[in-house]
Amino acid sequence: MKLPLAFIGLLLCAGPASAKLTVTTVPVGKLAVVTEVDDISDTPIMHAPLVTKKIRLEWRSADRRVRFFLNDDGQDLFTTFDLSKPDLSDTVCGRLTGGTLLTYQSNAASTERWMQFGTGLHADLIEICRGSLNTSQLESYVSEFAIARSDFAPALEVMKASAKEQFGGWGRRCLNYKFSKKFQRPLCTRYSAKEE
Repeated sequence: MKLPLAFIGLLLCAGPASAKLTVTTVPVGKLAVVTEVDDISDTPIMHAPLVTKKIRLEWRSADRRVRFFLNDDGQDLFTTFDLSKPDLSDTVCGRLTGGTLLTYQSNAASTERWMQFGTGLHADLIEICRGSLNTSQLESYVSEFAIARSDFAPALEVMKASAKEQFGGWGRRCLNYKFSKKFQRPLCTRYSAKEE
């Protein structure tokens, strides 16, 4: 198979891939809202988006071993967590993707919602991280997580403002996907309410 000379020339003079990652962190009490914008528009990659944007609300335990995230990529809103080794050198366990698809509207009763996240984190630490924590460590992390509940509402407002800036709004997120052999990516079959 012969490649067109113009294509070969593009490959030879494209040079090394370059990217610009901008990370902005806004502390809100014991929480932080982190916005990442990864711009690879100078990189000749045809099968990848040129700009990738992510927002996450982040909680870290005082010893930094446990991290909880509320993630927004403009399409989905979902939670993840991880547990690191005591020396923070590596991740022991966690849920890095998946979970229940959420909406910003479902987080309106923020103190109650934060406590529900805490119950879920407790269950995940027991189920997914079996044997990695003793009972007193587990209870300590859950108690520490609960203390941050008063910071959730203001942090969520910062996250919504960032979503409006990065994605044009926060009201529409996918709630259900359909997987099909016809399409390479899953299709969203149900969205949350659109913004007014």
